[in-house]
Amino acid sequence: MSRKPEKLLSKHKFTVPEQLSLFQIIPSEDGRYSNTVELYDALPKYVWSRVMQKGRLDAIRREFVFRNRAYRIRVVPANLEGAKGESVDRFPREREEHVEDALRLLAARGQGVFLDEAAAVVFTLYELQQELKRLGHSYSYPEIKEAILVLRGTSIEVATADGTKVVHSNLFETVGFDEVDETGKRTKAFVRFNVLVTRSIMAGQFQPLNLEIAARIRTIIGRHLYKRMSHLFRQASLINPYTILASTIIRDFGIKSYSNFRFNLREIREALQELVQANVLLGWKEEEITTLHRHQKKLTDVKFTLTTSPQFNQDMKAGNARMLKIERLK
Repeated sequence: MSRKPEKLLSKHKFTVPEQLSLFQIIPSEDGRYSNTVELYDALPKYVWSRVMQKGRLDAIRREFVFRNRAYRIRVVPANLEGAKGESVDRFPREREEHVEDALRLLAARGQGVFLDEAAAVVFTLYELQQELKRLGHSYSYPEIKEAILVLRGTSIEVATADGTKVVHSNLFETVGFDEVDETGKRTKAFVRFNVLVTRSIMAGQFQPLNLEIAARIRTIIGRHLYKRMSHLFRQASLINPYTILASTIIRDFGIKSYSNFRFNLREIREALQELVQANVLLGWKEEEITTLHRHQKKLTDVKFTLTTSPQFNQDMKAGNARMLKIERLK
């Protein structure tokens, strides 16, 4: 599908609002830390199916809950031109998640700007490729470009449970490649992030994220649980465990719900074990939730109680100190 050419980087108005400067106040270990942003990072916008995506794909509808409020999301895949000139649809998957995470990290480390009042990042493909490699993900230039185009072409419609519209936009608002800078020696690329990212930065609704840890968590559930806890569980301590239901994980992470619930439990346990190995958790406990079905108890859910590690707790403590500093600077 043909698309109208994007507006050139040089044609955008560059600004660095104070709120963006606060977004870029990061710990001294600046190679590790990025930020999670309010609501946008909670959207179940990725598709985890291992089936090859070919031809035209239908939009995906999901329901999720964030901060005790119910939402609905409709994800419409990007339509791209295939290798033979054919029209193909693509949903954002793990590759796109890693690319967006790396771009957000570059923005938090000083390469973020506002372009026409939208949060953005200016970079070179080489910089992005090297950052991804450092985080454990090796992609070629064509793969990186395609991932960015998938994010640019994927649209989301988010509304509350009562139908109140929250946002209807693309995951990336605008992208651009291959622009020569003032010296003529290298090319620049840029991405304008989703409007929810801009709103989050302007409202100061973000939290520190150790991306080096997140990027190396291979299980989808483990990675997204770590991100969720980093954003919401700021009161972490050895005496204050984190609790979550298996049904919440399945619903809010966009995970396939198996007809045999125990298959989901197996995946969740594998993810929790990986978080133990990554020094995010010390361990966990499980509490089965059952209902009476035909005079027999049926397992319907499991409550997981997670004991976070001293390292995770220290990260939360350092992040809280940083956010307190930001509050004082507002």
